[in-house]
Amino acid sequence: MWLNPEKPALTTVEPDLSSLLIQRLQLVTGMTDAHLRDFYRAKEHINFKDGLTILTWKHPLQIDHVFVANKQKECLYGGFVGLVHTKSLRQTLEEIKREYHEHLYL
Repeated sequence: MWLNPEKPALTTVEPDLSSLLIQRLQLVTGMTDAHLRDFYRAKEHINFKDGLTILTWKHPLQIDHVFVANKQKECLYGGFVGLVHTKSLRQTLEEIKREYHEHLYL
């Protein structure tokens, strides 16, 4: 950097899609980290071309869960929202579908 001020010393690394999705879900109002024990109950909701999957599950007490899995079907993140924040989670999932449509496996 000191020898060539035109070149930055640090390079920025673009976050991968899984990190972006997890960050986005964590921003949902009321999102709380979930225990992985419920991961196996979740059903595929959004599938991505690179093998990532967003899965959802509704607890018998009507608590919505969301999980992000990699192409090996390993859970990368799990969270849940209470009844008050269900609409916000559903809106976020629809926004993800719209914003990442070119990455979706249809």
